[in-house]
Amino acid sequence: MPPASKKSWPTVALLAPVKGIDPGLDDNIRSWFAQEYSGEFKVFFVVESAEDPAVKILNEFPQATLLIASKASNCGQKVHNLQYAIEKIPASYEVFLFVDSDCLLMPDWMTNLVQKILDEPQNAATGYRWFTCQKDFGSLLRAVWNSSILTLNREDGKKNFAWGGSMAITRSAFESCQVMKEWKGSISDDYSLTIAMQKNGRCVRFVPGAIARTTDCENSGSFLRWAFRQLLITRIYYPQLWLSALLFHLAWFFWILIGTFYFSFFLPAFFLV
Repeated sequence: MPPASKKSWPTVALLAPVKGIDPGLDDNIRSWFAQEYSGEFKVFFVVESAEDPAVKILNEFPQATLLIASKASNCGQKVHNLQYAIEKIPASYEVFLFVDSDCLLMPDWMTNLVQKILDEPQNAATGYRWFTCQKDFGSLLRAVWNSSILTLNREDGKKNFAWGGSMAITRSAFESCQVMKEWKGSISDDYSLTIAMQKNGRCVRFVPGAIARTTDCENSGSFLRWAFRQLLITRIYYPQLWLSALLFHLAWFFWILIGTFYFSFFLPAFFLV
């Protein structure tokens, strides 16, 4: 399908929940405003409190709107921030885009996401993250873990899941799929949005051109805590994926044991090759 004409590009609200100062936060935000998007867009920062240390940096971007959501009471703080922001966004904005504060975006990121939901306005669209820091073992493990997740995305989109740091949905699809209702009591914005889409017979399309770079680093301890959170959230909100991963890795583990006991010479040789 050819690109949309300038007149047909929808108005975009870019929602950016922020907590604390991520490495490179200033550069990340500048990449959001540097989007080569032909339509109108506005950035909405959302923080829990005016006392958040990131507010000082956010105030350096007066072209954005800063929203103070207050402390969450019945859901995750990020989900609460997004709920609050969407209630405050004027009805004139036709598309919601979501970005995480640790994301550095390419100039065509917004155009790629919006084009996908213009093609299929009933569905959502998502990119993913790419960890560039590999300075230590924890960061390397995280990069390997993360890159393998990209292979789970399918062309038909039926089993794809949205990633909250780079996702898009039209206001009409957001409302008709009752995403706000699905967010109630949730700690995961993206898995809950995915569930809302699936309940309504819709899907999440993967957009390779919407992959966002993150530059922060992890040591081994922080990687393990990060990995535990990822597994726990997946276990709660996407049990089919969690179970598939468990069975696959159990099979791999037992194959290693069998190879070690019965082919103790050949197995290391194969690995070295």
